[in-house]
Amino acid sequence: MHDLVPEAHTETLRRATDPDHPAFHPIPEDTAVPVTAGDLVVGDARLLHGAYANNLDHRRTVLTLWFHHWERYPEPLRAHMASEGNMVGQWPPEAQARIEGLIPDYTGDAEPIVRNRVPGPDFR
Repeated sequence: MHDLVPEAHTETLRRATDPDHPAFHPIPEDTAVPVTAGDLVVGDARLLHGAYANNLDHRRTVLTLWFHHWERYPEPLRAHMASEGNMVGQWPPEAQARIEGLIPDYTGDAEPIVRNRVPGPDFR
């Protein structure tokens, strides 16, 4: 799948604009993780992951939380993460205010790294 979908989180994948795209079709190596309402799934974000289409007649809500070891990150990675922005800026102001203290801040002068989302040979 990494060869068929070399770059993650593109607009085509995010919006599912092309249902024929290889990312939306099963492959033999797929591993389904069945869950029910209230279940918690913990995974490594570097793994290729996704969800099946919601074919039900009601909404399916998913909460995604990221845990970062901010203090352990090298400064160029912190600079990158602080400079790339985050989705919180798209939230309503009252929601932003509630989590303001949880958003990490980087005030150093390191040059941000360039993030590469194309998997290396170890992930192929």
